[in-house]
Amino acid sequence: MNFIKSIEAFTLVVEKGSFTNAAEALDITPSLLSRQIKELEQYLGCQLLNRTTRKQGLTRAGECFLKYSNQIIATKAEAIEVLHQLNDKIAGNIRISSPIAFGNHILAPLISKFLLNYPEVNIEMDLTDRKVDLIENNFQLAIRIGDVVDEGVVAINLPPYSMVLVASPNYLQKNDIPIHPDDLIKHNCICFSQWHSNQYWSLEKSNKVYNVKIHPRFVSNTGESIRQAALNGLGIALNSRIMLEKDIQSGRLVEILPDFSIRSRSMSILRLPETPVPPTINTFIQFLLDSVKEIGGSPVSAKLG
Repeated sequence: MNFIKSIEAFTLVVEKGSFTNAAEALDITPSLLSRQIKELEQYLGCQLLNRTTRKQGLTRAGECFLKYSNQIIATKAEAIEVLHQLNDKIAGNIRISSPIAFGNHILAPLISKFLLNYPEVNIEMDLTDRKVDLIENNFQLAIRIGDVVDEGVVAINLPPYSMVLVASPNYLQKNDIPIHPDDLIKHNCICFSQWHSNQYWSLEKSNKVYNVKIHPRFVSNTGESIRQAALNGLGIALNSRIMLEKDIQSGRLVEILPDFSIRSRSMSILRLPETPVPPTINTFIQFLLDSVKEIGGSPVSAKLG
């Protein structure tokens, strides 16, 4: 039995939620994966997973061992990274979290380009619109849209994230088209939950700022659900331009108050506070900073895609 590989298999089963999904990720059969877990349980002398025909779950021993398994895997990755640093070599694995729209439209093409330039680097990109904890979720990097509070990480500024107000033609046929920010008060509003806490949308024209108190009909934690709600005629949505640009160009959505600028969202790339910064991480961050400047500068917009 390969102890490290068995631990990695065990943590992957927990992460993926099933033997089938984990086996697919490892490119092995579920039966082989199940045998690896059984060998690990026999070696440890305890059962790690409760298995039924429909689902699985951690035993108390499994919950305890999972914490140590994550530490072992992290130590292995750190040891490999240290050796790469000693050789000043751009190699190893990077796990990065990104918001869904930015990841699909901007980050994924850049990662492909980076990997072609550095054949000994592997990158795993996880797309989610929720905030992630780098240490707890084992990420080396994360893209964050919005303000970064003191989270024990290093935040490096990226160009701001361009926002836009939109509504469907069907909604606008049934409701008056806003001609001034104050008109938004009378409309159904759709917004992102993490930007909803103050219940204000800020627009600007001729150096004058209009802070409009909105009354959301629908709040969501994903940009795609906000887009779908707007397409279905629910109301006026505030979302990223890169998410909505194709809908605007096709006429499925109409830009609202185009003569007013909407305050862009700050955007950062977060990294762990390691000293010195691993060369692979440092190289990727610099590549991302240079690439974003080259393909559009500030603010980040749909033109980047």
